[in-house]
Amino acid sequence: MGTIIDVNHLFKDFYQYKVFRRGKLLTHALKDVSFKVKQGDFFGLLGRNGAGKSTLLRILTTNLEKTAGSVMINKIDLDKDIRTIKNTISWMFGVDYEGVSWSSVYKNLLLAAYYTGISKQQAEKRVVELLHYFDLYPQRSLDVWRLSSGLKGRYALAVAMLKQPSILFLDEPLLGLDVPAKEQVRTYLKQLNKDGVTIIYTDHQLQEMEKVCKNLLIIERGEKLYDGSLEDLKEKYRDTNVVDITCSGEHINKTLLELVKDISYAKDYEILSSQNNIHTVKIYTTVDSKQSLLTIARYLQEHHITLESMNAGLLSLEDVYKKFLKKPLPNTHVSKLHSFLRAREQPTKSYLKYLRAPQAEIRGAACSAFFSHQRKQVEDILKKMLNQSQAMRIASLQVIGKTKASHLLKQLLQKKKHDPQTTLYLTLALGKIGDISVVDTLVRYLLDESLCAEVLEHIPEMETHVLVLLHHKLRRLSRHDLQFILYHLEKSENKEQLYQALHLRKHKK
Repeated sequence: MGTIIDVNHLFKDFYQYKVFRRGKLLTHALKDVSFKVKQGDFFGLLGRNGAGKSTLLRILTTNLEKTAGSVMINKIDLDKDIRTIKNTISWMFGVDYEGVSWSSVYKNLLLAAYYTGISKQQAEKRVVELLHYFDLYPQRSLDVWRLSSGLKGRYALAVAMLKQPSILFLDEPLLGLDVPAKEQVRTYLKQLNKDGVTIIYTDHQLQEMEKVCKNLLIIERGEKLYDGSLEDLKEKYRDTNVVDITCSGEHINKTLLELVKDISYAKDYEILSSQNNIHTVKIYTTVDSKQSLLTIARYLQEHHITLESMNAGLLSLEDVYKKFLKKPLPNTHVSKLHSFLRAREQPTKSYLKYLRAPQAEIRGAACSAFFSHQRKQVEDILKKMLNQSQAMRIASLQVIGKTKASHLLKQLLQKKKHDPQTTLYLTLALGKIGDISVVDTLVRYLLDESLCAEVLEHIPEMETHVLVLLHHKLRRLSRHDLQFILYHLEKSENKEQLYQALHLRKHKK
């Protein structure tokens, strides 16, 4: 089959004016992205929140202008004939279309058909066809607001298919749906694809992509990381086995570092969580993990680590994405410093040199890991960082916020003017030490498209009385503004923790 979408050297830049009073902030949302989609494909756009996948989708659906590059859809240049392109495509952003919610499914579909320019006679015929196709005919007289999440998903798909598009763009269509509803929507998407509709599908969960997509584009910070089939991805990167371990014991990091040195086929390790001296660990091996179980178990036991459970298996696609496809940190030792911090262990002496690292991210990680063990030395380093580059100031503020070292903020607070990024992280740090004066600013940040996801990551670390006041402020927002924040909250990997921290009810679509 031929190429139905051809994207070459696509760029998109944004200027942000909303939050900061002085100047403007340039954001590079897409950087030199090129790819092709074949006719009849089920094509996935994968990336973390803020990676640029929704921006890309909005450009392809003619809802956002690009900065540079070329886009060909159905062999039509986007710059030359948008109207013709619009007649051959359709899109669905989430399960967010309600229309007139107090009116029936049938009447809403007719209204949507009229808006798309379909004649009355054609609209009535098309609506009945779609009601049968998506098994909505028995619910045709039901008001839209009464639909369950699964029915709403099918209803939104019916609206998107009114124009009989050759390409259907979907931006996280399963977001907010329960498991049965996801399965229902997924089934209909597969059927649409079998019937000849090319589907472009975005998500930030690889396991969802694996269930439906044939080919995949992975975006990280606006740049293309991978473009190809899921099968090729598995063959190219999934050559590593993994041993999943739950264990208990002290000095887990030092033991695992020695294990990687002493056992040649133990490639690397990762501590996923560590609480009350119980550790969840992944050990990556270059041989069949079943063959390595006994050796690894004996090694850990000899080093006084008690095994609670141990399982062998292939590296999942989720592991591939996390470990091999994401861009590496400035130094691989940063992740090890975070592992020491999770286990509340003092890093070995070999990591002391990173307290003087020229890269802000490395020095910040070292300060966090050594803070509770060498407090005076680390505090002196953090003070110096507050008077250095913007990156160093931000790294210092992140450590100060996590460790709640309020006295270290005095030096920075004496300055009346700060650059926008420093102001953001200063606000977050003040919230973490319990300064309620920043709550209004936090609300303003949460209502900003470019900052909401980033601020939400820090919310669980805020002091209790800051969270209580923030909860009351959020409840006073308009329904539209609160829905905006809840939408971004639902996309977060820590959404359950955020609902609990903000004392909000779980959002239901």
